Amino acid sequence: MPMHESYTEDDLVRFIYNEVSQKEYREIKSAIESDTELSNAYLSLYKVVKQLDMLAMEPQSSTVEIIVEHSQHSSHLETSI
Repeated sequence: MPMHESYTEDDLVRFIYNEVSQKEYREIKSAIESDTELSNAYLSLYKVVKQLDMLAMEPQSSTVEIIVEHSQHSSHLETSI
């Protein structure tokens, strides 16, 4: 990406997750350091990404119950064969 190109939120998220090339990393980092608006957007996205990363993803209890029931039913079928 050339330095004069404006960066999108997608670019910043890829930057945060280190999913950019070394060249892109240097260019985006330089742009963040020199552009207050871009820096503010980066910091906001960084906070959101880190909050999302901290969320514990758990299945609904009904999903777990269905899986357990299916497992018990399958186990019963295996022992009766």
